Amino acid sequence: MSNPTSYPKISDLGLLDYQLEIVERLLGNVHGLMVMAGPPESGKTTVSYTLLRHLAEAPVRVVSIEERIEHLLPNVSQVGVDREIGFDMSAAVCAVMNHDPDILMIGELADRETAALALRIALTGHMVLTTMAGDDAVSAISDLFNLGVERYLIADVLLAICCQRLVGTVCMECAGSDAPARDHLRRLGLNEAGTPAADFKRGRGCAACNQSGCGAPSPVYEILEITPELREQLRKDVAPAQLQQLAAEVGYRDVRYDLRQRVTSGCVTAAEAFGVLQGMGQEVE
Repeated sequence: MSNPTSYPKISDLGLLDYQLEIVERLLGNVHGLMVMAGPPESGKTTVSYTLLRHLAEAPVRVVSIEERIEHLLPNVSQVGVDREIGFDMSAAVCAVMNHDPDILMIGELADRETAALALRIALTGHMVLTTMAGDDAVSAISDLFNLGVERYLIADVLLAICCQRLVGTVCMECAGSDAPARDHLRRLGLNEAGTPAADFKRGRGCAACNQSGCGAPSPVYEILEITPELREQLRKDVAPAQLQQLAAEVGYRDVRYDLRQRVTSGCVTAAEAFGVLQGMGQEVE
């Protein structure tokens, strides 16, 4: 397990300024549910641990329930599950709630029982953080519904879904100008004439990047904050496409927005961003 002091601060997570503002505001809540979603190996655990470490700086009781304790966190009581003896995620949640923690992290919402427990705990005045698999924030809400949890519970306690994935970056040691393919720009919602300030770059290959032209993978995010308007709609049987439209109307920016900022600033190539969107099946009108 890693040294607790090696964990990043929230400001080191690579969030865009507006995303950082949302996260800091959300962490000021005393109860509710925050979900970190994304594909496997996308950095959900890193974000969850970073948020927990931030919350544990206050004089509160913080408990984390994990499939496997990967890193030790200061001021956090960490509990590992043991399915061989019947101490699964749901059993662990029930056990730790006897100690009435202020903040609870549940490693993953993967079944109805755990999801229902998490929502009811949030409803009774606790702050709950958790993770789940998902491609984007809006579809993650549909995945919550599909677990079979009562719709009103989700509508009442869900604060936000932060969805993330890792993207390859440009090696800054050998970065040079790039001329992205028009189709790549179009998929990102960009065009050559409309981005005069863009600084498109790609790595040429050097000793620092082992001639790959690539820097370390970096997360890109989208955050769907549940506004009063969205909360009202979540109580109804809303189709995913309609929910996507409603979210956009109240300020939701999907991962394409984040990718555009990183492409136009030269941190990520348009080709890499294009590949991310292709993998997600996203299209641009």
